[in-house]
Amino acid sequence: MYFFFQDKDDLFASLVKEPLANVYAVMEQHFADEKQALESGEFLSGAIQTEDAADDFRVTVDIVHAMYSSRNQFRLLLEKSQGSSLEGAVDQIVQISDQHYQMLAETMAKLTGAPPIEHNVIHWIAHMQIDLFVYAVTHIESEQEAIRYMEHAVRYMVCGWYGMFGIVPDME
Repeated sequence: MYFFFQDKDDLFASLVKEPLANVYAVMEQHFADEKQALESGEFLSGAIQTEDAADDFRVTVDIVHAMYSSRNQFRLLLEKSQGSSLEGAVDQIVQISDQHYQMLAETMAKLTGAPPIEHNVIHWIAHMQIDLFVYAVTHIESEQEAIRYMEHAVRYMVCGWYGMFGIVPDME
C-alpha cells in the first residue's frame, strides 16, 4: 500500500483532502460575495438582509450537501485526525471564519454606528458556527435531517449577528 502513499499521513490526507477542499471552496465564494455586498453598501439594506439570510441558508445547504456526500470522510477527519497533518483542520476553518467575521463586524459597526464587537465574541461566533456543521455530520444521520436542523440554526445565527448591531432582520 505504501507503494502508492509516502506514509500513513499521506494515505489519510488522500481520503479527506478533496471533500475538505470542496467545503473550503463554498466558504470562500460565500465570503467573497458577502465582502462584495458589504463594500457596495448593499449589505445593510432591508431587501439585502432578507436576501443575505436566504443566501446564508443556501450556502449552508451546499456545505451540508458537500459534507453528507462525503460523510464517512468527514467523520474520519473529525474523529480520527489526531496526529495527522490535518489534525487542526477544524481550527483552520474557524480561523478563516474568524477573519471574515472580524472584517464584517468592523465594517458593520462603522456603517451602523454600533459599538465595535470585541474580538473574543467574534471568535466565539466563528467556533459556534463551525460547531453547527461538526455536530450535524457527527450526530445527525441523514442529510435531510441535517438541513432541517440548520434551518433553525441559521435563523438563530443571522438574527444574533444582526442583533449585535441593533438591526432586526426580516426573516420572512
